[in-house]
Amino acid sequence: MGMVKLYRRVQNEDLFAVAEQHHPSCFRSFRTAFANYERGVQRAEGSKDTEHVQMSAAHGKALASVLEYIHTHVIQQNEVLRLTSLRLIYVEELKENGCENSNYRSEKLLKRLQTDPIKDYIQFTKVKITKVMLYHSGWFAVLILLFLMLLHEHIQP
Repeated sequence: MGMVKLYRRVQNEDLFAVAEQHHPSCFRSFRTAFANYERGVQRAEGSKDTEHVQMSAAHGKALASVLEYIHTHVIQQNEVLRLTSLRLIYVEELKENGCENSNYRSEKLLKRLQTDPIKDYIQFTKVKITKVMLYHSGWFAVLILLFLMLLHEHIQP
């Protein structure tokens, strides 16, 4: 029988009356084991809370760092930035604050930036480079090279 079930069975009982039915050493060992169990549960809950607080603080500092970078480079200096560079700043700041997460996705950062008041001062745009454009420019370079080779052969006898 598990500790919780056993505790629920004796929770509303008069333990002095119940104690008379058990060996004193057995009853003492039960109370000690259950007290240790409760302390372990409280510690586990407490450590989860502190980890959550630490992670929230680290994410807050990382976002503040990215917002400061945006304010300096985009708003004041009119630069154009890629989201991946902002993500790298965010990830580096997380690492410095002890919550390393190199897999933090750009989409999550974008959502956070779109909900921040700074969104009124910046614009987001999606630039897509297709493979067709890359292949086209590659074939164009090959065609120019072939034309120059043919022209060179045609000029020289």
